[in-house]
Amino acid sequence: MARLLVSLVFLCSLALASAQVTPGDDMVQLEFPGLDVKDVLAYYGQLTGKKIVADNSVYQGGNIYLVVKEPVPKEEAIRIIEINLLLNGFSIVPDGDNIVKVLGAAKSPTMAGIPLYTTPLGLPDREQVVTYLCKLRYANPTDLTQILLSYASPAQSWTRIIPIPSAQTLLITETTS
Repeated sequence: MARLLVSLVFLCSLALASAQVTPGDDMVQLEFPGLDVKDVLAYYGQLTGKKIVADNSVYQGGNIYLVVKEPVPKEEAIRIIEINLLLNGFSIVPDGDNIVKVLGAAKSPTMAGIPLYTTPLGLPDREQVVTYLCKLRYANPTDLTQILLSYASPAQSWTRIIPIPSAQTLLITETTS
Protein backbone atom coordinates (compact mmCIF):
# COMPACT_ATOMS: atom_id res chain seq x y z
CA MET A 1 0.00 0.00 0.00
CA ALA A 2 2.82 2.39 0.86
CA ARG A 3 4.48 1.59 -2.47
CA LEU A 4 1.24 2.39 -4.33
CA LEU A 5 0.90 5.66 -2.44
CA VAL A 6 4.49 6.62 -3.28
CA SER A 7 3.84 5.77 -6.95
CA LEU A 8 0.67 7.89 -7.01
CA VAL A 9 2.44 10.84 -5.40
CA PHE A 10 5.24 10.48 -7.94
CA LEU A 11 2.83 10.39 -10.90
CA CYS A 12 0.89 13.37 -9.58
CA SER A 13 4.10 15.36 -9.22
CA LEU A 14 4.99 14.55 -12.83
CA ALA A 15 1.62 15.83 -13.98
CA LEU A 16 2.58 19.23 -12.65
CA ALA A 17 4.91 21.13 -14.93
CA SER A 18 6.64 22.55 -11.89
CA ALA A 19 8.51 19.27 -11.45
CA GLN A 20 12.24 19.95 -11.35
CA VAL A 21 14.46 18.45 -14.02
CA THR A 22 18.19 18.39 -13.40
CA PRO A 23 20.71 18.29 -16.25
CA GLY A 24 21.82 14.79 -15.22
CA ASP A 25 18.39 13.23 -15.66
CA ASP A 26 18.41 10.81 -18.57
CA MET A 27 14.79 9.64 -18.51
CA VAL A 28 11.62 11.67 -17.97
CA GLN A 29 7.94 10.87 -17.76
CA LEU A 30 5.42 12.60 -20.05
CA GLU A 31 1.95 12.18 -18.60
CA PHE A 32 -0.04 15.34 -19.20
CA PRO A 33 -3.68 14.36 -19.72
CA GLY A 34 -5.27 17.75 -20.32
CA LEU A 35 -2.55 19.96 -18.81
CA ASP A 36 -2.77 23.69 -19.50
CA VAL A 37 -0.43 24.73 -22.33
CA LYS A 38 1.39 27.22 -20.08
CA ASP A 39 2.37 24.36 -17.75
CA VAL A 40 3.56 22.24 -20.70
CA LEU A 41 5.67 25.19 -21.86
CA ALA A 42 7.11 25.64 -18.37
CA TYR A 43 8.11 21.97 -18.32
CA TYR A 44 9.54 22.29 -21.84
CA GLY A 45 11.63 25.23 -20.62
CA GLN A 46 12.95 23.14 -17.73
CA LEU A 47 13.86 20.26 -20.05
CA THR A 48 15.63 22.46 -22.61
CA GLY A 49 17.10 25.02 -20.25
CA LYS A 50 15.74 27.74 -22.55
CA LYS A 51 13.65 30.77 -21.78
CA ILE A 52 10.18 30.60 -23.33
CA VAL A 53 8.68 33.75 -24.81
CA ALA A 54 5.08 33.27 -25.90
CA ASP A 55 2.49 35.60 -27.33
CA ASN A 56 -0.67 36.12 -25.27
CA SER A 57 -2.81 33.89 -27.48
CA VAL A 58 -0.68 30.88 -26.49
CA TYR A 59 -1.79 31.20 -22.88
CA GLN A 60 -5.42 31.16 -23.99
CA GLY A 61 -4.77 28.04 -26.05
CA GLY A 62 -6.33 25.63 -23.60
CA ASN A 63 -5.15 22.19 -22.64
CA ILE A 64 -2.66 19.80 -24.19
CA TYR A 65 -3.16 16.05 -24.08
CA LEU A 66 0.22 14.33 -24.02
CA VAL A 67 0.62 10.90 -22.47
CA VAL A 68 3.56 8.58 -23.05
CA LYS A 69 3.19 5.59 -20.75
CA GLU A 70 6.87 4.74 -20.28
CA PRO A 71 9.77 7.07 -19.38
CA VAL A 72 11.64 8.41 -22.41
CA PRO A 73 15.10 9.96 -22.83
CA LYS A 74 15.11 13.69 -22.13
CA GLU A 75 15.98 14.60 -25.76
CA GLU A 76 13.12 12.45 -27.04
CA ALA A 77 10.74 14.07 -24.53
CA ILE A 78 11.73 17.50 -25.84
CA ARG A 79 11.04 16.38 -29.41
CA ILE A 80 7.69 14.84 -28.43
CA ILE A 81 6.59 18.07 -26.75
CA GLU A 82 7.67 20.09 -29.82
CA ILE A 83 5.75 17.78 -32.14
CA ASN A 84 2.68 17.96 -29.91
CA LEU A 85 2.77 21.76 -29.82
CA LEU A 86 3.10 21.94 -33.62
CA LEU A 87 0.25 19.47 -34.12
CA ASN A 88 -1.92 21.67 -31.92
CA GLY A 89 -1.18 24.78 -34.02
CA PHE A 90 1.55 26.35 -31.90
CA SER A 91 4.67 27.38 -33.79
CA ILE A 92 8.14 27.19 -32.28
CA VAL A 93 10.79 29.69 -33.39
CA PRO A 94 14.29 29.67 -31.89
CA ASP A 95 15.85 33.03 -31.11
CA GLY A 96 19.52 32.45 -30.44
CA ASP A 97 20.81 29.72 -28.16
CA ASN A 98 18.77 30.40 -25.03
CA ILE A 99 15.38 31.68 -26.15
CA VAL A 100 12.43 30.00 -27.88
CA LYS A 101 9.44 31.96 -29.17
CA VAL A 102 6.07 30.20 -29.17
CA LEU A 103 3.18 31.62 -31.18
CA GLY A 104 -0.47 30.66 -31.15
CA ALA A 105 -2.37 29.28 -34.12
CA ALA A 106 -3.64 32.71 -35.17
CA LYS A 107 -0.13 34.18 -35.53
CA SER A 108 2.25 33.62 -38.42
CA PRO A 109 5.78 32.68 -37.32
CA THR A 110 7.17 34.72 -40.21
CA MET A 111 6.65 37.77 -38.01
CA ALA A 112 8.85 36.18 -35.34
CA GLY A 113 11.96 35.92 -37.51
CA ILE A 114 12.07 32.26 -38.50
CA PRO A 115 15.45 31.04 -39.74
CA LEU A 116 16.22 30.58 -43.45
CA TYR A 117 18.10 27.50 -44.66
CA THR A 118 19.56 26.87 -48.10
CA THR A 119 20.72 23.28 -47.67
CA PRO A 120 18.89 20.26 -46.26
CA LEU A 121 21.98 19.38 -44.23
CA GLY A 122 21.62 22.65 -42.32
CA LEU A 123 18.04 21.98 -41.23
CA PRO A 124 17.73 21.52 -37.45
CA ASP A 125 16.89 18.14 -35.95
CA ARG A 126 14.31 19.67 -33.65
CA GLU A 127 10.73 20.35 -34.69
CA GLN A 128 10.30 24.01 -35.49
CA VAL A 129 9.01 26.25 -38.26
CA VAL A 130 11.69 27.21 -40.78
CA THR A 131 11.99 28.69 -44.25
CA TYR A 132 13.90 26.59 -46.75
CA LEU A 133 15.16 27.81 -50.11
CA CYS A 134 14.92 24.71 -52.30
CA LYS A 135 16.83 24.72 -55.59
CA LEU A 136 15.22 22.49 -58.23
CA ARG A 137 16.91 20.68 -61.09
CA TYR A 138 14.11 19.25 -63.19
CA ALA A 139 10.70 20.19 -61.82
CA ASN A 140 8.83 23.35 -62.71
CA PRO A 141 8.53 25.45 -59.49
CA THR A 142 4.97 26.57 -60.26
CA ASP A 143 3.75 23.04 -60.99
CA LEU A 144 5.53 21.63 -57.95
CA THR A 145 4.00 24.33 -55.71
CA GLN A 146 0.50 23.16 -56.61
CA ILE A 147 1.40 19.54 -55.93
CA LEU A 148 3.04 20.30 -52.59
CA LEU A 149 0.19 22.54 -51.43
CA SER A 150 -2.35 19.83 -52.17
CA TYR A 151 -0.12 17.34 -50.33
CA ALA A 152 0.18 19.65 -47.30
CA SER A 153 -3.59 20.10 -47.11
CA PRO A 154 -4.94 21.19 -44.75
CA ALA A 155 -2.06 23.62 -44.38
CA GLN A 156 -1.16 25.20 -41.07
CA SER A 157 -1.23 28.99 -40.67
CA TRP A 158 2.52 29.10 -41.31
CA THR A 159 2.60 26.92 -44.44
CA ARG A 160 3.87 28.88 -47.45
CA ILE A 161 5.30 27.64 -50.74
CA ILE A 162 6.37 30.38 -53.09
CA PRO A 163 7.63 29.46 -56.57
CA ILE A 164 10.50 31.48 -58.03
CA PRO A 165 10.54 30.29 -61.66
CA SER A 166 13.37 32.58 -62.80
CA ALA A 167 15.70 30.93 -60.26
CA GLN A 168 14.24 27.39 -60.59
CA THR A 169 13.58 27.60 -56.83
CA LEU A 170 10.90 27.18 -54.17
CA LEU A 171 10.76 29.20 -50.97
CA ILE A 172 9.09 26.86 -48.45
CA THR A 173 7.95 27.80 -44.94
CA GLU A 174 6.93 24.73 -42.96
CA THR A 175 8.03 22.57 -40.04
CA THR A 176 11.39 20.84 -40.29
CA SER A 177 9.82 17.41 -40.65
